[in-house]
Amino acid sequence: MVYLFVVGSLEISNGDDQSVKLVDAVDEGGKEPTHIEIEVEKYAAESGVEGDYDAQFKNLGNLVTNLQDQILYKLDEGLNHVASTSQSRTLSSKHTGIV
Repeated sequence: MVYLFVVGSLEISNGDDQSVKLVDAVDEGGKEPTHIEIEVEKYAAESGVEGDYDAQFKNLGNLVTNLQDQILYKLDEGLNHVASTSQSRTLSSKHTGIV
């Protein structure tokens, strides 16, 4: 099965060296879009090693879990939730996800 999604992303800064990545996505069927706000400093690590994602990210497991919960599973309710040992927050579909 092939899934088609349109994803838009924008990074904003509050002027205090804190960035937020805004991500919106909608599926091909045109359902209501989903939205998540990612606090960049929670996940970006200072690393000069290209290709080593473990070194470039901190809390990568939590980031993946939050993206799955706030974007993928809301766009396609047929996808199965993957059990995760990382802690994630559950928000209703009416709330904006801030991770």
